[in-house]
Amino acid sequence: MDMKCRISVPEQRVSDADGHYALRLKGTMSMSEQSTSAPSDEQYQVEYRDIPGFPGYLAGDDGSIWTAWIRRPCSAERGGFAMSISDRWKRLKQSTEKKSGYLCVKLRKDGRNHNFRVHSLIVRTFLAPLVRGQITHHRDRDKKNNRLNNLEVKNLDQHSSEHHRIRSDLRGLDEPNELILCSCGCGRSLLRYDKNRRPRSCLWGHNGTGLSDFTKAVRDAVIAGKTIIRDILASFPGQEAAVHQALFRLKKRGDLIRLGYGKWAVGECYDRQK
Repeated sequence: MDMKCRISVPEQRVSDADGHYALRLKGTMSMSEQSTSAPSDEQYQVEYRDIPGFPGYLAGDDGSIWTAWIRRPCSAERGGFAMSISDRWKRLKQSTEKKSGYLCVKLRKDGRNHNFRVHSLIVRTFLAPLVRGQITHHRDRDKKNNRLNNLEVKNLDQHSSEHHRIRSDLRGLDEPNELILCSCGCGRSLLRYDKNRRPRSCLWGHNGTGLSDFTKAVRDAVIAGKTIIRDILASFPGQEAAVHQALFRLKKRGDLIRLGYGKWAVGECYDRQK
């Protein structure tokens, strides 16, 4: 978009104590007049920039996204409507992703809609596009606060450490991951921390929660001599999926081991009955 064109833009008014800002539309203003000083505690003035690669869209450093696209009627002979860029701006409505909780908007380009998270557009517009291994971090941990001064770019390890630093028992970035003995007394060893840097004291399934009656029945069938998967499934007709799930749990506990070609045997942890 031509930086010298005159457009209608929103004006950021004095903020309330809770940090929320009242918005209203102001008259025409050139793009050069939009660049303002850094926000202060008393007043917050918004800087607007074109979103790279999407003409007709602006991003504000307050986390707002604006569009100049409007739908105009075509000629009477042609009929229908056509999209075009006007000289008036409208703030886009932002929706919330159900799973992640981030704010999202739709931008249109070449007749297609593109979904973006708002914080990614702010970083892309005011800082630089993210590269592989980088992620946007919200400093106050509020996913809906997409002001530029609340966003920073971190690598994945820094971001993970930042969000888990409130726990003192998590593995540090340079801390070694040593082997320890399982706390259940089975004699097997394990790494002290899992892949998410959380501490562990026992192997999966060795925490004393016990087994279901069906899983115990599958284990007893193997102990009784039914070591072939065909014979095990025959003992539990119509429950093939449940049998495979029980065998997987028993294998992870160490009660059973898989010999290959559908054969099973008693594992080294079977004497630890719980």
